[in-house]
Amino acid sequence: MSKSNTFDKNKIKAILFNPERVLNISPTGHWFIAPNFFKYINKNNFNSKEKYQRNLSFPKCVDPESNESLIIYEKENFEQFNYYYKILLENFPQLEIKFEKIDSINVDYVYNHYKFFNDTFKLFPELSKNYHPKSNSNNCTSLKNIFKKISFKNCFKILNTSSQKNINNINTFHISSIDEYSLSPNEAIFVDDNIKNCDAAKKLGITSFLLCEDYKSYIYNKIKHREYNIIRSLSDIKSILAK
Repeated sequence: MSKSNTFDKNKIKAILFNPERVLNISPTGHWFIAPNFFKYINKNNFNSKEKYQRNLSFPKCVDPESNESLIIYEKENFEQFNYYYKILLENFPQLEIKFEKIDSINVDYVYNHYKFFNDTFKLFPELSKNYHPKSNSNNCTSLKNIFKKISFKNCFKILNTSSQKNINNINTFHISSIDEYSLSPNEAIFVDDNIKNCDAAKKLGITSFLLCEDYKSYIYNKIKHREYNIIRSLSDIKSILAK
């Protein structure tokens, strides 16, 4: 993969993001454990399994590669995670939770499960003045309402989730984004912390930036993957576009 930092910044109209771990993170450190998860589930029971066994208990039914359902409305997102947590409890009987508690866990997950990085708040109102930030989220339709709640929705001229379009392939999603909004590949840049997703964007002619906020990861990738555009923070994008 050739390095792609020679793009014409004057042509850039849109910035594509995969928000998970780039704009926001799970406040609990686990994507499927909501902030009040242990209010409804006994933590000692949860920890009674070895960590690798606990991880195996979380089902794959909402992974992008296995999700074939079309999720347009928040209600469908809610129903999807209701199903998810029911499977979790079937796989993890030690939790000893009644099914009626699942709704409470799910409400917490769908509405409270995002913590945004500080530079996200600082950067996006400014970036949105000159560019069209576009957020591509794999499955969380409710992310739109979270953005609206914290006054981000107006910053994102384009805000979709792959599940709304029944898309589970990042290549297809990028193509859909470019086509739907009449952009050419050289009019967009892509930011993600997943090197495979950056490769997918690069193959389509979209300049990509690999986000490595952790210092060790940043140094490792700067040495190991010199052919990539490596950045430490979203603020670096602002600086690059301003040069």
